[in-house]
Amino acid sequence: MIGAIGEVAGAAAVVVTLFYLARQIREGARQDRRMQYAQLNRDFLQLPGAIAHDESFSNVFYQGMVDPSSLSQAQRARFYSAVLITFRSLEALFHYHREGGVDDWGAASHQAAMVDLLGMPGFRCYWADRKHWYSAEFQKEVELWLSRAPESPLLPRQEDEGGAGASPEARMAPSGRHGSAGLPRT
Repeated sequence: MIGAIGEVAGAAAVVVTLFYLARQIREGARQDRRMQYAQLNRDFLQLPGAIAHDESFSNVFYQGMVDPSSLSQAQRARFYSAVLITFRSLEALFHYHREGGVDDWGAASHQAAMVDLLGMPGFRCYWADRKHWYSAEFQKEVELWLSRAPESPLLPRQEDEGGAGASPEARMAPSGRHGSAGLPRT
């Protein structure tokens, strides 16, 4: 009788241990997804960081977004290199998301940003020139995004009411196309 009780207690301990291990594995998988997303987000944010911290690059990048044909060969290479980083990190995010490695909210926020960027002539030009560098699945997804992308600059032009020639207050004021900080509405 004592042996049977010991066997039942042992079996119960095994079941409890298995539940504990399953919980730890799920938590580890969640932590891995968070780390993957954080790294992809850091990669994706390299471009805005470079734009924010390097005025020379910022000017080249803006010109490349608006009119890529006006760039010199060296400027175009610099512009394309920056766009490459953005597309590569987004492609990785796309594939991780399909495999369940990135939550829907993370993929959706990056997708919304890319749809806006794809409205810019420079991003469209890059994609037309370099889409063959990317997986067929990602190409199909970007083509879908392109079909939804507005064909207008993200940033106000100088002739716009809130453009570079306007006062800081006018640039920050809400308008029909931009939110309160001059960023596009989603």
